[in-house]
Amino acid sequence: MEVVPQGESHRHELYKRADESSENLDFVGVFSHNLEVREVDDRSPNESELKLQSAYGLINEEKAAST
Repeated sequence: MEVVPQGESHRHELYKRADESSENLDFVGVFSHNLEVREVDDRSPNESELKLQSAYGLINEEKAAST
């Protein structure tokens, strides 16, 4: 699974109900991005995973060299 942020051309306002019995809305905030969740092929490692594996390998090599 991959989460991809995308900028929107306009901003959206977010409100929440003040309480369960009230119809009044309280302003919460503004957002201008959208997050999209995409399915990815799990059989091939993604770029972040490859970088992490490489960094972990270098750390292990440095530890082995220092002992």
